[in-house]
Amino acid sequence: MKNMVSVSKPKSNVSSLAEILQDFIEVEDKKYNDFQYNHNPTLGAMYEALTENVVGRMLPPNLGLSIVSGFIYDDKGYRSGEIDRMLVMGGGKQLGLTDKYEYHIKDILVVFEVKKTLDKAAFIDAYQHLAGISKAYSHHFEALLENGYEPNIEYAAKSFAQITGLEEPNRYADIHKMKKEDALIFYTLVQDTYAPVKIIHGYGGYKTESGLRNVFLDFLEERQRGHGFGTPSMPNLISSENYSIVKATGMPFKSPRFENGYWPIIVSSRDNIVHLIIELIWTKISIFCDVSMPWGDDMDAEVMVALLSGRYVFDPTSGEEGWLYSATEIKESELKSIERQVDWEPVIAPMVVKEVAQTIGLYGGVQTDSDTFNFYMDKWNFTGKDLIDQLLGTNLFSIGSSGWITFIGNSLHLVEVDGDKCAVSDNAQRLRKWCEVNSVTPTLINFINVDKL
Repeated sequence: MKNMVSVSKPKSNVSSLAEILQDFIEVEDKKYNDFQYNHNPTLGAMYEALTENVVGRMLPPNLGLSIVSGFIYDDKGYRSGEIDRMLVMGGGKQLGLTDKYEYHIKDILVVFEVKKTLDKAAFIDAYQHLAGISKAYSHHFEALLENGYEPNIEYAAKSFAQITGLEEPNRYADIHKMKKEDALIFYTLVQDTYAPVKIIHGYGGYKTESGLRNVFLDFLEERQRGHGFGTPSMPNLISSENYSIVKATGMPFKSPRFENGYWPIIVSSRDNIVHLIIELIWTKISIFCDVSMPWGDDMDAEVMVALLSGRYVFDPTSGEEGWLYSATEIKESELKSIERQVDWEPVIAPMVVKEVAQTIGLYGGVQTDSDTFNFYMDKWNFTGKDLIDQLLGTNLFSIGSSGWITFIGNSLHLVEVDGDKCAVSDNAQRLRKWCEVNSVTPTLINFINVDKL
């Protein structure tokens, strides 16, 4: 099984903000270390307030967003324990004259469990607390569906196609037409799009990446077959010192499913933790509030390391079905040797990809049993399977159950390089910059699939 997962992401404006906020945290943290009173509640409150201050600086104005502490409820009697901090929309209900608020789960964007020092006991406590929120949101979502709610699945559908290579669903109800293993992925992506982002943020704690990875795996192994350990229940981010465990289920991080059916759902990172928090929050805001965020266009990609992969499994003896997990265990010395920051690059593909893209741009797709597809096979000396693999391997094309191949999303951009190859991306701005950096004539060919406009 592969160990490394390349997660590309825009970074320029995010990096600048992350560096400023990281410096601010370090200054404040030094002050807190000089705190002379052995009073854990006060220390905890200090770090929670620090989190509120830092996250508040990430938020765009005039969207009605705020950072509060308090409680979460739903319409079926659920009441959370006290939440350290949460990013919310609207006013909520103030609890008496306190600074605590109560919010309905539909108005929660992000939930924080803040720890001065993240150890195993603190991790377990935070995980179990957040798992209850995931369960409550799942019940809320199912109730909406029962009452005719039609969720906007555009974001989850694109992630689904990028992860599986299968066509993008048009409606949430398409889940009932899918194979069980595909439906499980799609359900997880939709849940993570709408459910509150869950962050366990430790300012101190584990001193190595392997230490943080191991506590996560040990916790799961100790609680095998228990409830609350499906992928939607897992936190989106767990941080400690300079290390993070990240959920790669499309918000915004994701990686394609492996050929053996396993999907990398949990990875680890050495990236700036504030950077990761900004990306999670901005992605959530962009979807929740339907606004564009100022991501920037740096030419960087973060390489994360696979920790936990999962796939659908059915036990015919017991009739049980759910997640089967496979862990990737790596020594700290190996983790340190992996280069984490690499230059962003487009997909470099043979020219047949350009010709297929041109056909899709004209006709909305190409059928694998068509004369056109057979023509490309003969011209470029590909078998049908090899040509399909070549297209899907770019993570820019998808295939439907009938063999209809099309773009993921509504556009594709490419530029010819070295005469017999092309550089392909769904991001024209980054592709243009890559051309400038690599002295490639930046004459982009843009294909638009009008069927998806």
